[in-house]
Amino acid sequence: MLIYEYMPNKSLDSFIFGANPSEIIRLKFYNFSFIYMTYCSDQTRRKLLDWRKRKNIIGGTARGLLYLHQDSRLRIIHRDIKASNILVDEELNPKISDFGLARMFGGDQTEAKTNRVVGT
Repeated sequence: MLIYEYMPNKSLDSFIFGANPSEIIRLKFYNFSFIYMTYCSDQTRRKLLDWRKRKNIIGGTARGLLYLHQDSRLRIIHRDIKASNILVDEELNPKISDFGLARMFGGDQTEAKTNRVVGT
């Protein structure tokens, strides 16, 4: 089990996309039904992400991935990096989360085969 510290700012996607759907549309096509939701970001939260902070989030995420891929004892490939899997603390420092699809490799292993495509 992996336990994270409390992140009051939640994940990066709440800054970019917002948290609540602004419009829900139901589409029917023959026997299939689709729900399409559009999200409207919270402009006050979005304004907190100036370009300097965005660059720091990108750089911090890249450093985290570099650590997982090269510097940790085992090589870890996350396989599902997306905005909802990047948590941000009160100072907007990024933390990579949700390792449910991750694969571990030996320290000297440089490639592997997979039987299925995963991630979003």
